[in-house]
Amino acid sequence: MPENVVFGWPRWTDGVAWSGGAWQADYPVANLGTLPLARVARSASLAPADTQIVGTLAKDRQIRLFALVRHNLTVTARYRLRLYADAARTVVLYDTGWVDVWPILYPWPTVEWEDDRWWTGTYTAEELEGYIWTRPIWLPEQVLARAFLLELDDPSNTAGFVELGLLEVARGWQPSLNVSYGYSTGRRTRSLMVEALGGSKYFDRRDAPRMVKADIQNLPRAEAMTGPVEMVRQLGVDTPVLWFPFPDRVQDWVRDCFLGRLVDPAPLTIPHYNRMSFPVQIEEIL
Repeated sequence: MPENVVFGWPRWTDGVAWSGGAWQADYPVANLGTLPLARVARSASLAPADTQIVGTLAKDRQIRLFALVRHNLTVTARYRLRLYADAARTVVLYDTGWVDVWPILYPWPTVEWEDDRWWTGTYTAEELEGYIWTRPIWLPEQVLARAFLLELDDPSNTAGFVELGLLEVARGWQPSLNVSYGYSTGRRTRSLMVEALGGSKYFDRRDAPRMVKADIQNLPRAEAMTGPVEMVRQLGVDTPVLWFPFPDRVQDWVRDCFLGRLVDPAPLTIPHYNRMSFPVQIEEIL
């Protein structure tokens, strides 16, 4: 059975004080906590001392989920994340060690020599084209932390800098029941078409946000009241939420995981005694 879906809620991103590293004046590190995604944070160089990110929270928070949203990290990039008990970062609570940003999907020698993925075992450029690159970090358990340090190592990045649109920080809610069969996912087409008098058609192609529609059925009432009822109330349709379905399916993270917003949240229903069902619809933030 696939691991249950994860929602990036409650989210702490808005309450993080950002520092560390060296960042270009027009693209400061503080941009990591705000939208739009196009307002990026961009490092001054690729030197490890410049690409560090320090986040300090106003008080201790339960944290399990991070996400690097709209990043430009290459297939050889690595990260290391440490969480601390204190704002001075003297007591380490958790350390990921150095981890590949793009996990190996095709271990050697499962691909042919002629395949573009033979050397890296990760995605090809064609597979990644058209996606907002999002790298979720789902910790084994919640950590009550006051600060964190994210180190990024990408010395071969031809851009000459590391760039992130948002660094999402959340406790993460994983319901006790997974999405039901009937889960649907796709894209909302925004491209425009004009038809000339002679019948020729001209198109203005635009990015198409991903969308999901899902049902989480028969949640225990107590869980539903403290989970989706509160999530819908707090997020509304304006506050972002990270959608992270099937976290154990590493090969689909780039396709499935995205930062979005709730779309016209529908009421929860009571199909059985002491049970509630939660319909959810989320659209990607471009």
